[in-house]
Order: sequence, then structure tokens, then C-alpha cells
Amino acid sequence: MSNGQKQILFRGGKLDDKTSFVVDSSDHYDVQQLVAALRGLEFNHDDLDLYFAQGTDNNTDVFWEISDLHSNVTFEFFSLDARPDLVETIEARNKDILFKLQYFYDSKKCQNSKNKKLVEVLGKILQKKSELILYAGFDPTKKVYFPVVIGWGGSFEYSGKGSNVNLTGTDRISTDDPTQNVGGVTAGPQSDLPKLKVVHKPKTFWLLWLLWLSIFLLALIIAFKLIPSCGLGKYFSNCNVTSASTNARELYFGNLSKQLTIKNSLCLSPNIKVETKVEPQEIVAPEIITSIKPEITERLDELDASRSELMVSLVWNTKEDLDLSITCPNGARVFHSKPTLQLNNCGTLDIDANVKSLAEKITERPIEHILLKQALGTFKISVKSIPNGTFNTSGTPTSFVVEINDFGKIKEFTGTVVPGGMRSFTLVR
Repeated sequence: MSNGQKQILFRGGKLDDKTSFVVDSSDHYDVQQLVAALRGLEFNHDDLDLYFAQGTDNNTDVFWEISDLHSNVTFEFFSLDARPDLVETIEARNKDILFKLQYFYDSKKCQNSKNKKLVEVLGKILQKKSELILYAGFDPTKKVYFPVVIGWGGSFEYSGKGSNVNLTGTDRISTDDPTQNVGGVTAGPQSDLPKLKVVHKPKTFWLLWLLWLSIFLLALIIAFKLIPSCGLGKYFSNCNVTSASTNARELYFGNLSKQLTIKNSLCLSPNIKVETKVEPQEIVAPEIITSIKPEITERLDELDASRSELMVSLVWNTKEDLDLSITCPNGARVFHSKPTLQLNNCGTLDIDANVKSLAEKITERPIEHILLKQALGTFKISVKSIPNGTFNTSGTPTSFVVEINDFGKIKEFTGTVVPGGMRSFTLVR
């Protein structure tokens, strides 16, 4: 197994000869302040504690380390270019935490917070999230990898060419333990790390303008070729029409105009009755696009629920415990015993309602909410009645609604379930 790196160094404050990194000292937050402030506002994520590497500016160089005050472990960096086996998992977890940070930042809880410093710093990080440089962090004691970013808390300035990035603090990871994994997934042996490769995309603003201009000119040419312009006569024409035929056509349209004028006068005359037969036409009602039920939105907002591009909600109106579980196309299942994506590789149970162990939170307006990992195939959605101390002993079925939000496209399942019973539905993507 190849070794990781303890630090990433911007020698002379430069990412490379073309790009310099300038630390924003006016609003600088260290990692512990940032994480503590986020958790203080009840933002939680499994990768939050180690997601932001600590950047230090010693007036000459800028170097980055993975910092955790609650641990004596020296964490390590791995370039994703050197570890293609980690790319899919690390990038997915990075996308997930950035999505949830953006959603949290846009929420009223964040915007109305008294900690204006946090709001300002988090806003700058999200505004420049495309400049964050993603690595795979490694915990040598737990043998797990996690996403970690550098390049926050400042800005990049572009000028020349070359490369000046250094990975420092080499420590070899033991090759004796084959159980090193990414979030519990075993990672196989890898070759030694190549030199860090940093690629910058050139500014393409003027190229976009040139592309739009080319498209506009192409559209004009197509219009000129496809739309006949002979009817414009002497002013503009792309047809081979003789002067005599053009004059004849103009005379024809002139006579037609006169006839229409005469008929219009007859219709408006009070002494002449004109009967007009109007054929009945079928009126086709416009298609109505179903939107999210207001009741579901209200309950999700009340509980400050997370959102995702693919999510499923279950609502009912009794104190019974209806349990929502989903089996993904890969065979993995998300339910109350395995509620997180890291545990089940399917989705995250964001809200679990009317649980027996939380009797004081049992309500007559419950909702369960699952954020699903995007995948194509068949999803099996199950609703099961669970005893919770307020169990329905009368045998009366409980009505419920399951709503699926797939990139804004809404689909609903409605049904009833008897005490102790279960209902299942199928979603195909």
C-alpha cells in the first residue's frame, strides 16, 4: 500500500507558477471555530469534523493539515489522481456534504442566526466551492478514508504557468493490514503515488461569447435558406422570380384584399342578415402538473428536514408508528436499523416518527422522510405498522400517503394498513 502525506504545501503561497493563493485574513476562521459554529446551529454530517483542512500562512508558505483537537492521530492526504479506486466514493460524499451545507446556508435558521461571522464565512466558501481542491483523507487508526478539501478561507489569483505544489511529511502506511477501506468498503493494493498533478481550466468567457455569435449567424443563414422571401418583391429575395411574375402576384393580392373589404362591409351592414354557422370544437383541458402537497411541505419545514434530488415522504394522521423502508436497485435497504448511507449504501432516513422510545415526541401529524442515492432500476417501498404503546387494537386500517419527489416530478401512492400489517409499492426509474 502506498504512503500518504501529512501536509500539502503552497510554496511561496503559490499553488503553481500561474496561481497564487491569498489567505483572507479579514474573516479567517480556523477549522475548530467553523465546525463548532455549524454544530451550534444543529448542522450535522458524518464528514463535517474532518472535511475542512486547516490552512496556515507563515508569511512565506501556506500549508494544509487535517486537524482534530479530540484526537492525537496524524491524518494523511491522498491525491484522487493517484487513487482512482477512491474517486467515486469520495466525490459522492463531497457532493453530499456541499449540497447539505448549501441547503443549510439558505435556511432561515442560518440566515437569521446571530453568528453573522459564520454566515459570511460559509457564504464565501459556497460561493467559491468550484475552487475547492478535493483529496481523500485517511485515518490510519480506523483504516478509513474520508473527503477533505483545501483552498478555502481565501482566494486564488491567476497569472503565469508551471507547478509549485508539494506534498510533504511522508509517512508510509503499513502494508500488513489489507482491511483499509473507504467508509467500510475494502480498498485493494495500490502502486506508489505519482507526483501531484494540478490542472487549471483557462478562462472561457470570451469563447462562450464567440460560440453564441456563431450560433446566431448560423441561425440567420438557415432562416435565409429555408424561408422563401419572394413575397417581399423588390426589397429582398433569395428566389429566382422574374419581375413580371412578381408584379402579377402583387396584383393578385391587391384584388384579394379588395374582395375581403367588400365582404367585411356586407357583414357589418344592418340591412343584410348574414348567418354564420359555427362548428362546435372540442375544448381540451391543459395538463395539470401535480405539485407537492402543502401538508407534506409544512411538516418537513417544521422539522427542518433535509432535501435531495430523489426523496420519499410518508404521512398519516394518527399516533401509530408506520415504518417507511426502501430497497434500492442494488439490493441494499434503508430502514430504522440502518439509517445512514454509509451503513446501507441506499439512502438516509432523515426523519423517523412516532418511535416508541421517544414517547414524548409521538404526534398526530407524523411524517417519515428518506433521502435516496440516485440510481436507475426498481425501488421497493414498504410501509409497516409497528406497535409503539399507542397501538391500534380496534383493527381499523390507517390511511397513509407516500410521495416520491424525483427531480421535481411528483408521484404518489395512497393506501391503508391494518395494525401489524405491511403494504408495498414499486417505483421504476
